Amino acid sequence: MSPNEIFALASKRETALSQLLMAYIGTGLVFMLLPGTFLGVWNLISISSHKAAEAISPAWIQAHGQAQIFGWIGRFILGIGFYLFSGLLVCGVRGYKLVIVSGDGKRGYKKYGCPSNRCRGTCSNDVCIRQDRLEDQLLSYIES
Repeated sequence: MSPNEIFALASKRETALSQLLMAYIGTGLVFMLLPGTFLGVWNLISISSHKAAEAISPAWIQAHGQAQIFGWIGRFILGIGFYLFSGLLVCGVRGYKLVIVSGDGKRGYKKYGCPSNRCRGTCSNDVCIRQDRLEDQLLSYIES
């Protein structure tokens, strides 16, 4: 199998997995925004009208919490990134797995970088590389 065939196969698989992941994330966000928010507002109204938290059934509180958790898990996964090389490359300073840390800005280029630097500021590695350039470099390396 040639490197181009391997890349095409991996790209096709990645596209299918990305679509599945987006469906999961979308469902999670819908649960967080609709039932989660509705149940939260309903619980707050019940508490305020009775002036006591004991007025609400524990099942209503649990339902609200579960809807919110499902939605937040979807949000968390959305922030991690679901791209071909996410998690396969590591930061040379702290050893964290590189992920998409920026993109869809003015120029729309997605960039890989160290999440510890970008999100937490605990890593000195502020180097980012565009996704398209990284994929081209890796493909050229595989072919040579």
